[in-house]
Amino acid sequence: LNVKPSKDTFKKLNEDDKGNKMEEKGVNRSISSEEYERNKPFSEEIKDTLHEPIMNTIKRDLRLIYTKMKYVLNPFIKEADRAKQVKQWDLWGPLIFTLLLAITLMVSRGINERQFTLVFVLFWFGGFLVYLNGNLMGANASLFQILCLLGYSVFPLNILAILLSYRGIFEIVRAILAILACTWSCFSISGFLGGTITEDKKYMVLYPAVLVFLFLTGIIYMN
Repeated sequence: LNVKPSKDTFKKLNEDDKGNKMEEKGVNRSISSEEYERNKPFSEEIKDTLHEPIMNTIKRDLRLIYTKMKYVLNPFIKEADRAKQVKQWDLWGPLIFTLLLAITLMVSRGINERQFTLVFVLFWFGGFLVYLNGNLMGANASLFQILCLLGYSVFPLNILAILLSYRGIFEIVRAILAILACTWSCFSISGFLGGTITEDKKYMVLYPAVLVFLFLTGIIYMN
């Protein structure tokens, strides 16, 4: 028997076909938008941050500082996870911690401006030397990324400066605290920079950073 489909049947088939095509287009649009957000150019990100409210910018910066502080304070985080923080650099944390360290030393010496200048020059010039050495060794990190990681790793030395500003601590305790704080800072920068360089060149890149922390520790201890 040859049964011809009715006009209503043709209409239903056409409507279903159109609906399927619209759904497919919707899926394609959602996928393309997700891909765009994931692979958004850096220039677009700058435009987004330029037009956002000031409070959103402050909250985002505070979240970045808090996240990096967790990586500095927790020594048990894997090196691979620490290395991921290299790309998300900022200079607010380093500025805050170097200011705090310089002010603490300056006040403990009775408002000595030389201490303030010495800490700033040593940190920023030392950070440039760490970057220069890493660049020669083939490290995959920019100057601002190096300064960011070095600045956050200074945080244990901030704690040391505050503790040693108390005059009643025994000399042996002061020495132990200084060694622990310097080791903590070196361990933090080692975890951050581990993902930017090959294993055989890692310690050559870390060498200038360790010298910076040793000099800062010496200034704090002799203060």
